[in-house]
Amino acid sequence: MAKIFLDKAKAEYKQSFYKYIESYLAEGETSYYDKYKMALDNFHEYIKLLEKEGQGTDLPKDRVAQATFWLVDDNFNVLGVTRIRKQALEFGGNIGYDIAPAYRKRGYGSLIL
Repeated sequence: MAKIFLDKAKAEYKQSFYKYIESYLAEGETSYYDKYKMALDNFHEYIKLLEKEGQGTDLPKDRVAQATFWLVDDNFNVLGVTRIRKQALEFGGNIGYDIAPAYRKRGYGSLIL
């Protein structure tokens, strides 16, 4: 059985994260594709944005600090993403997560929570 763990976004996950993003488009889930599309354009800047969000620096007025972690297996496949907010949003709670379409219904949603 593969080892599954949470990790920060890192350069070594770049290709797997690209596949993760593209899987949403392939399934017609454009809202998730749009959420992550910036990483396709400039992965390095996307990682820097996640770091800033985690630190709560330079946030737009409608955003709160949030730490982002990727659910990854020992083959460096990104299976899911979770965001843990330090305060609740008006339109959302303290935890948000999504699992790539190919990895759903395997218990990863429960695991990431």
